[in-house]
Amino acid sequence: MKIQIEEPCHENWDEMTPKEKGRFCGACQKIVLDMTKYSDQEIIDFFKDKKYNVCGQLEENQVDRELVPNRESKVSKMSKGLIAASLAGVVIGSSTVNAQSSDIPMENRENQGSDEEKSDELRLDETVIFSIKGKVVDEKGNPIEGATVIINTDKAKTGKDGKFLLSLGLYETESLDVIANVSAKGKNSKSISLQLDFEKTSVDMGKISLKKEVCHVKGKMKVVD
Repeated sequence: MKIQIEEPCHENWDEMTPKEKGRFCGACQKIVLDMTKYSDQEIIDFFKDKKYNVCGQLEENQVDRELVPNRESKVSKMSKGLIAASLAGVVIGSSTVNAQSSDIPMENRENQGSDEEKSDELRLDETVIFSIKGKVVDEKGNPIEGATVIINTDKAKTGKDGKFLLSLGLYETESLDVIANVSAKGKNSKSISLQLDFEKTSVDMGKISLKKEVCHVKGKMKVVD
């Protein structure tokens, strides 16, 4: 899916009346949605059931390109409750052994537990954690504090030095092609393709330069599948 604005609107955004999620344009008597901070996934979700034309304002790099959906990694989908339950099972098992309060043979106690818990433990064992780092700078090379880096559902923010460290969990059976979405207030966002290697789990993206946000595009948005 991609978004096109065939006839950009040249009305002054600052002169429009502020409205929820955008502004009211007196020229066309319509609400113009401000989608400049929307991620690709948020735009896809918005237009999923809306095939009609909508007026909106977007950044230039959000228009006339294929939108990249977030592919949620399976390790991110796993609830913390399941992980906590698995760890609790280990603790309880240890306490039982130390107290020697059960007559059940050790080998039988070790085999206790639901198939679901065993399955979760196996899935955790198959997970590979990637440590992805980098530094976000502006067009002059100065570090950008508070920039956001998102890969799948995992997120990290940069410190005062512009550096970030993001942990990404993937299964060995998953695709190694992911998209890193980098954004910062007042800057044009950037999407970067990463090809990961299970043999090398430490990844340095180096310096990521974000340019000053200058141009926006306004007008009727057309959805192209």
